[in-house]
Amino acid sequence: MKYILPIILGILLITGCGKKEESNKNQETKTEQKPKKVVKVIKLNDVNLTFVNDKLKTPEKRIILLFDDGTPYCEKEKLVLHALKKKFYVVKDNKYLEDYFNITYFPTIVILDKNETTKYENFTPYEFLKGAI
Repeated sequence: MKYILPIILGILLITGCGKKEESNKNQETKTEQKPKKVVKVIKLNDVNLTFVNDKLKTPEKRIILLFDDGTPYCEKEKLVLHALKKKFYVVKDNKYLEDYFNITYFPTIVILDKNETTKYENFTPYEFLKGAI
């Protein structure tokens, strides 16, 4: 009878300590797992657009992208950008960029400037772009 109480306390002490060790193991595995950093670089002539975990790393200088599908309006938009004497990059058949910027109409102009992204869908006249760019 006098040994029953110490035996029960010993069993509770041993089983209680075992649970704490298991919970510590779970915490260690949770802290070891860090999210993976996925970097994707898209090269456009002399400019690289860097995406980290599907978010665009903002370029330091202004970049103008013209999404082109070969229609006559795209050709006219190129002439407008040449008339403005602005450097721009033509993007053709780049599904990743089209999905990222949600391009549904052509031509579309996307301006990346520091922390701001501006998008002009369809043909945009010279007068409007002159004030915007």
